[in-house]
Amino acid sequence: MSESNPNHQTFVVKVDYAPMSYEQLRRRFSGHVHDGYAHVNMRTYHTAKDIALDERETVFEYLCCGTHANADDAHDLINQSGCRPARFEELIGFVWAYPAEAVKHPIVALGSYAFMGDDDIYVPCVRVDPERGLGLGLWYVGFPRTFPPDLRLLVVRT
Repeated sequence: MSESNPNHQTFVVKVDYAPMSYEQLRRRFSGHVHDGYAHVNMRTYHTAKDIALDERETVFEYLCCGTHANADDAHDLINQSGCRPARFEELIGFVWAYPAEAVKHPIVALGSYAFMGDDDIYVPCVRVDPERGLGLGLWYVGFPRTFPPDLRLLVVRT
């Protein structure tokens, strides 16, 4: 497991924490939006809960788990970095401000999650589908799923 942001490149984004409907998400991500967003309730991971939800500038950076890392490894890396995992609303704001970043690599926000099916856990992600373009997906993080090496963890500097 290693940090992939040796230069600590940061991104500053004004984030709006207002809830977005499925239709609003579909308008923002014209490539595709996972159908799960029509009926899933996003929950907030405990390390990303106690934050002010007023619209404000937020400083982001990336972390990368390397190879064969799972969600627990990723949360450990985030905790060691002194950052916190980005929430769903922060991922949306980030990609809206920096869409080219999602073209470079898939990005997940581990600060939010949803249960689907038989209590399977999914986190929000953005990535480019060669046929459909930039899309908003849900990434399964249950055992034994590991993250691909090119995946970026979006984190917030605290």
